Amino acid sequence: MPVGIRRHQRFVVEHLGISAKNLYAAEAELLNISMTGACVATSESLKFADKHLIKLHSKGMPFSLHCHVIWENSNSEMTIPSTKPVAGYTAGIRFSDTASDKMVMLKDFIRMSGSPNEQRLSDEYGSSALRFRVHANKKVLLYYPKSSHVKKISVGGMLMELDNRIQVEKRFPMALFLPNQDIPMKFQGRVACCLETPDTKSKRFDIGIEFLDITENDKSRLGTFLQTLSVIPLHKKLWRLFKKAPFFPQNPKQL
Repeated sequence: MPVGIRRHQRFVVEHLGISAKNLYAAEAELLNISMTGACVATSESLKFADKHLIKLHSKGMPFSLHCHVIWENSNSEMTIPSTKPVAGYTAGIRFSDTASDKMVMLKDFIRMSGSPNEQRLSDEYGSSALRFRVHANKKVLLYYPKSSHVKKISVGGMLMELDNRIQVEKRFPMALFLPNQDIPMKFQGRVACCLETPDTKSKRFDIGIEFLDITENDKSRLGTFLQTLSVIPLHKKLWRLFKKAPFFPQNPKQL
């Protein structure tokens, strides 16, 4: 394919308020933990009140807990005892909707990974505010959603704007919310490019996303939506025809 020629026509949609939601997976350092929540160190700021998912391992078995952020500090504002400096931010998260089987796995995880300062953890399932310092370099995964503004869209992908850089070729689950549709399109998004936006006060990035693993039904919905954008009003078609005519003056002053 010649350079500069795209496979699919792109449409500017930033005036339509279309948004996309990405599900990120970020590695974090677990600093301490209890039956009600934990303290983690991350390289990026986490949004308050947003729903997150933290993935832990108990006796080799992975399990996940729903949680949300209740406080956050930059590491320059707070000193955390650790074997090495932690990067970025320190945040407190609170567990929510914890089933009894996951409570058992959480207690097993704490027994294996935490130091209770000579205090034993109760065998009861009730929550406890007792904090356990986690062994050094204990890594966990935090899953969290993030919305972005869509600027351009085509059959094969889209251009969206974010306040953080994303590694090219990274893939993650995404949802695209089209106008006047209650159910979003769901697909795997591949980061095709990441370019810093010039002439902005704060750092912004244009992220090119390729649609992968999209269902035929969602392809049809997207195609129908794009057809509404490609319809050119009759008066604009006539204007283009007149401009192509040899007698049509290119300079309005000649009229």
